[in-house]
Amino acid sequence: MSKTKMLLIVVFALVLGGIFSSSVSRAQEVMPESVSLGEIVAVADVNIFDSKIVSQEENKIRISFDLANGESVQPEVKYAVRLIRSSETEQVVVDEKIYEEVLDLKNGETLKKEIEYTAPAYLEGTFQLWLMAQNQSGLDLALSNAGEISLTGNNRYIEVIPESCYLKVEGEAEDVKYSLFQGVDIKSEEKLLAVCELANHFADPVEFTPVIKNYWRSTFGKTVEDDKAPQVSLGLASGEKRSFYFVIPKALTPQAYDAVLELTDKQGKIISNKLSFHYVLRGASATIQNLRLDKDYYQKGETARASIYWTPAADNFYGARFAPTDNGKVFLEIAIKSAAGNLCTEKYDKEADPGARTSDYDLPVTSDCVDPRIIVSIKDGQGNILDQKEYTLKSQSVPAGAGLEKEAVREEGGYDPIFLYASILGAILAIALLALVFRRRKSVSLFIFFILGTAIFAHGNNALAATFVVQSINYSHSDSVYTVNLNKSVFLPGENITAYGTGKGGVCDNGDIFQYLAVSSTDGTNSVSKPIIDIYADLGHWFVANGTQSVQCTGSSSRFSHQICNYITNGYINFTASGTGGNHRVIFLGKGWGSHAYLPVRYSTVPPPTCSISFNPPGPLTAPANVGDSWSSTNATSASAVCTGPLNWSGTIPVSGSNANIGPLNAGTETCTMTVRGPGGTGTCRRSVVITSAAACALPWGGTIASGSSVTAYRLPSVACGSVCSSVSQTRTCTNGTLSGT
Repeated sequence: MSKTKMLLIVVFALVLGGIFSSSVSRAQEVMPESVSLGEIVAVADVNIFDSKIVSQEENKIRISFDLANGESVQPEVKYAVRLIRSSETEQVVVDEKIYEEVLDLKNGETLKKEIEYTAPAYLEGTFQLWLMAQNQSGLDLALSNAGEISLTGNNRYIEVIPESCYLKVEGEAEDVKYSLFQGVDIKSEEKLLAVCELANHFADPVEFTPVIKNYWRSTFGKTVEDDKAPQVSLGLASGEKRSFYFVIPKALTPQAYDAVLELTDKQGKIISNKLSFHYVLRGASATIQNLRLDKDYYQKGETARASIYWTPAADNFYGARFAPTDNGKVFLEIAIKSAAGNLCTEKYDKEADPGARTSDYDLPVTSDCVDPRIIVSIKDGQGNILDQKEYTLKSQSVPAGAGLEKEAVREEGGYDPIFLYASILGAILAIALLALVFRRRKSVSLFIFFILGTAIFAHGNNALAATFVVQSINYSHSDSVYTVNLNKSVFLPGENITAYGTGKGGVCDNGDIFQYLAVSSTDGTNSVSKPIIDIYADLGHWFVANGTQSVQCTGSSSRFSHQICNYITNGYINFTASGTGGNHRVIFLGKGWGSHAYLPVRYSTVPPPTCSISFNPPGPLTAPANVGDSWSSTNATSASAVCTGPLNWSGTIPVSGSNANIGPLNAGTETCTMTVRGPGGTGTCRRSVVITSAAACALPWGGTIASGSSVTAYRLPSVACGSVCSSVSQTRTCTNGTLSGT
């Protein structure tokens, strides 16, 4: 090949690569690297890292974890503890505590949390303690298994047995029953019944009354008004087990809901475990599942980016009892206002494309915007609000100058239009030149290879998204929403990695009847291909990975049969991190209706930090001594030291350094311990130097003097008259056992 051809190839690759690097990085927020028949879209980037049980005193448990956010600002984050009992055929939530704190996580922010959870006093047995994060629309954001706990409760309660429970619509055939999480859709005039077996574990008969509360979309949502369906007082004899049915009070507005059942005694005290029933009230609705801004402050002339994931009517899912509600044309309104309530961007108000439910919207900023408040509304053709979401961000990253901020925006994914147009023009010229040079078929093939190779290289960035949507290729089927989470972001080479995953139907938060989530491959020392969730309800198959074990339930092949399994799709598998240091990735495979896609998730391997200390001279030394020290480390970002002995000192130090002279030091053993910390963990090193006491000197005339002391000696016992004693005197000094003079 001629030098001219080679030069043209290089020029073309560089130009085309420049175009992709300036535009693909921007689009990657919407569409991470993927190979799909449908479409995969990242909609949140929250992770729970390093979760662990810190302590347990009876049923009081302290848990620590890191709540980390990646790109964009994630609002309305809530977290919860779920206590799960697992068997070979069931995963059952026996208790859930949702904490009141609501967090707005900034770009790249990590919060270290330590919380206390008190398990119900009646629980006994072994349970898995999971941490969950959702927003207030019920979108799963992150999950992690903090560990296993054992409880020795008093077992005095009425047990609502989850495995026995199902939902029924009054008036339907006796054998038509619905599982707890499939989200049966009902009309406002229909009556929804929950049927459960109850067991009285008290020593005496108990009268109780059911209390049922409705939560918007999930238990993480706000409580809502309902139709006040009356509840009656019921009773159980001691040790009795019997089935009861309860009327679920329906919410008043079409949407998906969680109805939570608890039983209370005559004094209103809760005396049972709680249980959730998921259902959908039919009618026109929409849901803004997630809403993110790219920053918390804007300057005039910038462009604000709002990332929105919305879904249509909640009754639009496969297997619904009736045809989905047609909202007709829907319109999306977006406005960003300042703290003073003034518009600081151009307003967006256009018809929404039901096929583009996960999109970024760029809004030109018309005035400086501190503490921005974003308001998003979805309306029907008559102007009725189907859903509305708004929140205010506190500006914590106001830049010092406009010029610096504009540059930062470009680095985060913006682009300079002039550069883009110039790049496109350059690419066209390069293509034209290459077409002239490569006229033979072989050359054309090579030309195509360079185009594809450059494009693939430009797409080589990885995602770190935690929640992603696999959009259905059939609009009548619900999207599949998956949340994935590694237990950490940085590992030691060859360390064990735990990958967590969960899945739902996107439209109505149902435990969807078709889910498949797997780790497809890794950059680790062992390639893996393991499913985390594998559910196909139409075939009566459920599989959820549970570490080295699994939860499997074979039910009826009919979606409308009580043999359907009540399942919680929290799964996890283990595999090995790469044995070499650097950046690596795990490829998750998610499937939807007629579609599948691959999502890369990054992780890093970093060797543990090491350190060394040396003394100069190394010793042993004689007191009083002066000594120098030096220290160094690898893979460390911070260091501290503790020295004991003649010099007692502790504090932080640089990760490497030296002291030319320390002392004088008295006799003793000086031991310095250095602790280094880095992404790969913690390391320590230790070094000592011995400083001995100096030896005393024996005096020729008897007795001793200590080292460093002096004595006056006389050469003659006497002098002649008229002479002075000093004429025959000498000062003799003791130095570590040696007496000077003669």
